[in-house]
Amino acid sequence: MHTVLLNSERRAFTRADLPLLVHGKEGSGASLFTIVLAADLARAGEQIVLWSAYPMAKRALEEELGEDVFNVTMLAEGERALMEALPSVSVGRILVVKNCETLSTSALEAVTGLPTVIASGDLDAVKASAWDGFRTKVLFSPGLHPVAAMPPLAKYEAFLMGATEGVVRVSTVT
Repeated sequence: MHTVLLNSERRAFTRADLPLLVHGKEGSGASLFTIVLAADLARAGEQIVLWSAYPMAKRALEEELGEDVFNVTMLAEGERALMEALPSVSVGRILVVKNCETLSTSALEAVTGLPTVIASGDLDAVKASAWDGFRTKVLFSPGLHPVAAMPPLAKYEAFLMGATEGVVRVSTVT
């Protein structure tokens, strides 16, 4: 099991942090961060709907939650499954979308416009407006959208921008 640390102290995310963007290239730690964030929210009682372009994310979330998978709905891969689920997300659920860069422009716009979304992926691969409208951003790299206040980061660290700012990372709970 893992947890998120902000400036070396546990950071619990809530609905107040949404919509939330996690940006990172493959191998940056963004995927694990997104899975741990989803698991933390599910353990806190939130209803989570997970969509990923690849099945590994579902397995990772199941492993992270262990027997606590009851608050999570995992959608089938494929953009159609995601688009069909969007109306149900507006009923008190949090949509976690992994691999946003694989979505069509129309699907990406529909997803990033939701108030209760966690959008995760390499957003350098999509148009710049996908970065707009997020209350909270977790940047594993500045990418094509540099941030003036972003400090130097070690591998697997990210810069959190929102109501609170600082360096976040995933840590193993012992």
